[in-house]
Amino acid sequence: MAVCCPPGLGCNAPAHDQPCALELCRRAASQEAQAALAVLRWTQLQEARRHPRGKADRRFRLRAYERAREASLVALLLHGEDPARRTRVPVRAPRRQPTPSSAASTSLRRSTSPRMPATASLKRNASASRTIA
Repeated sequence: MAVCCPPGLGCNAPAHDQPCALELCRRAASQEAQAALAVLRWTQLQEARRHPRGKADRRFRLRAYERAREASLVALLLHGEDPARRTRVPVRAPRRQPTPSSAASTSLRRSTSPRMPATASLKRNASASRTIA
């Protein structure tokens, strides 16, 4: 399994049809601080592999790279930029306008509490009006 990508994604994708996470980070490093940090952590990991300082150090550097890589991929996703295409990608679909029937049904609700059913608030209101009147 390739260390540069998460399990099942990028270089480790079953169909091998996804871009490498490290390559995405390298392309976005000039614009995204998280991506630059991931590339730096990868460089430190490669340096630790060339000059072994022990298993614990190598594992520490691997975990540091994995955390930086995940943060970078999330940042790229949230900012909606695909560095492979250098275009903005819509992050979420536009909101749909409520239909007249759904808008009317929401205004007829009596209880806003998720714990109290609508019939309970009607009973409470009816008993309160009886005691006052």
